[in-house]
Amino acid sequence: MSGNNPSTGTGTWTWSPSTPTYVNGTSATDYNAQVSFASAGSGTYTATWTISNGVCANSTDDVQIDVNVGLTTTTAGATAHVYQMG
Repeated sequence: MSGNNPSTGTGTWTWSPSTPTYVNGTSATDYNAQVSFASAGSGTYTATWTISNGVCANSTDDVQIDVNVGLTTTTAGATAHVYQMG
């Protein structure tokens, strides 16, 4: 994630419909937070970065993330036997 680094006030990431796992020592208050969706599951997530300073109106920005978690299995078909004569 990459929100604006607030010069005054604090920033916070909020998520809908659920929060992914923060990784590499980052948290919801890090403008450059790193997240993993492995335990959150597939779906569409909205992350909102909100900067507030207690004086001015909050500044917000949303990003929508589509996640497809999991492995897919591919079947190539039946085994083919090739014989060379001669």
